[in-house]
Amino acid sequence: MASPTELEELAPHVVYELRAMLAARHLHQVAFAGPFSLEAFLIHVRCLYEFFSRDQPDQRYPNNRYACHYFDPVTEWAATLRPAQPAVFTTDLTDRLHRRLAHLSADRVKWAREEQTKQWEWPVDELTDAIFGYALAFVKALPPTRAAWFGSILDLRC
Repeated sequence: MASPTELEELAPHVVYELRAMLAARHLHQVAFAGPFSLEAFLIHVRCLYEFFSRDQPDQRYPNNRYACHYFDPVTEWAATLRPAQPAVFTTDLTDRLHRRLAHLSADRVKWAREEQTKQWEWPVDELTDAIFGYALAFVKALPPTRAAWFGSILDLRC
């Protein structure tokens, strides 16, 4: 069980992930636009998607924390407060996301080849919008004392 102190101390890390995602997106779109900047962006998207989209804590990873930990009961986030699954996060896209960023495997080679062959593009803007949809709903649903821990999220995207 996560203590209020632990959750408060984790809040700046969530905000960091959002800021880092935006910085990597900017780098990808205007400066580098290559595999490095895309991967940096996707790493933060993956981390934040996992944080916001979980219905309940993952028992396999008892030290991981998710948005649901900020609610009592933890089921409140998924049951009533979390936005619907954004359309951009299809099964295919999340599978590609995990495989592209995971282990060095034959699957990674297969996916990279398929990405090149099909000239598959990552929907960077849609992913950003989806993550921010989660983040804004999350902050607005929190009790005021906890929302204050994440206040700067509201200023990130105007």
